[in-house]
Amino acid sequence: MVSLGFDKKIAKIVLNIIDKTIGKKFPMIDKLTDLFQEQQIQDKKVRDLELRLDALEHFLKENNK
Repeated sequence: MVSLGFDKKIAKIVLNIIDKTIGKKFPMIDKLTDLFQEQQIQDKKVRDLELRLDALEHFLKENNK
């Protein structure tokens, strides 16, 4: 089974290869891969915020006991 982090790394490598080869000849493809890469960054930021909120919620519950 492939881990989620490993999947993301493979996608990033593939997108970089596409950018460096096909993206140079077809600007629209380059823009699409840039958008996809930006979405991955935003998804990671959202996941990080969710983890922090979960940790804060857990901390607050433990301190209220």
